[in-house]
Amino acid sequence: MGSVTLAMPNVSICMTVQKPSPAHKICQGSWEQFLGVQDVKTLWVWRSCLVETIFVGLLIFGSIIISTGTRSHFSNPLVVIAFFHFIEFGVLLRGAIPPGSGHFNPAVTLAAILAGFYTPLRGLMHMTAQCLGGVLGALCAKTLLPEEEVEKNLLAGCRYRNGLSGVPGLNGNQAFLSEFIFSFMVLYIVFMVVLDRKQSQLIGLERVPLFVGMAVGCNIYVSGIIAPGYNGAYMNPARCTGPAVAYGGHELWSCLWIYWCAPALAASVVAALYRTIPPDHRERIRISPPEQQLCSKRTSKVLTENGGSTEEVKQQPSSSYVVVEDQLQGSVKSVNYSYTANPEV
Repeated sequence: MGSVTLAMPNVSICMTVQKPSPAHKICQGSWEQFLGVQDVKTLWVWRSCLVETIFVGLLIFGSIIISTGTRSHFSNPLVVIAFFHFIEFGVLLRGAIPPGSGHFNPAVTLAAILAGFYTPLRGLMHMTAQCLGGVLGALCAKTLLPEEEVEKNLLAGCRYRNGLSGVPGLNGNQAFLSEFIFSFMVLYIVFMVVLDRKQSQLIGLERVPLFVGMAVGCNIYVSGIIAPGYNGAYMNPARCTGPAVAYGGHELWSCLWIYWCAPALAASVVAALYRTIPPDHRERIRISPPEQQLCSKRTSKVLTENGGSTEEVKQQPSSSYVVVEDQLQGSVKSVNYSYTANPEV
């Protein structure tokens, strides 16, 4: 067992390093800190939710227009629908990433909560904003589209049978499995390409929306050719909630549970994989808000008694994590820490 001391002005953080183990994160603190009560009081979190509402509304509005219009003007609309969703998603994501989270999807936010990137309250705020944006986008599309097109396509709502006569489509179990698989694929790409810092730095911020948009567009096309009469996977609960609320109808509401439960299950699996095998293979330590404020934009040396090796702790701006560059090759099992601060700081 070795001890670690992090020294900085007016702050003393003492850590105890125990037996070797692949532990990745230790969360300590009160229930308020765990739930993220401080996020509700933070202005920039509300700004991020507002951005999420606006861009999800634009995304759902465009998706409904694309799905409805192409079916009326093209004999084989699936390729066109997949291509324009790829363009729309990539462009909107690139515009939303700097000011907002760029999730666009309650399943992505749920996975971020389960993986430890978001507190539960912050994630709930974002998911509410996404669903609100989906409803507003669907209402705008319903207002602009001709009434006969809205009635014919049920406002491009989520259903696993498109109502074509003589075409069976899929049953409920098959639709659930399809939604789970394709949602898992999109979420895995988001986590392992976007949230992995090594990959995102290698690819570049301007190319990240391209990869996510490609994943969405390809999944729309591949899922759409599974069976005649099947509309394909939607992979976004907000996309399905919008038309269900704006248009209504038993057909949309009766299968809405599939388009929530299947992506939620996929988010749980992806988060479990991410927590088990983090892509950057680094120790992550959640820090409490007082420590975050005191450590913000500082870099300190951590001297270790374990073989005289040195670790460097880097505080990432606007992040709730301290990333420890582990040079002991997995020799850290857990870190128990406490802090004392000068009240005048």
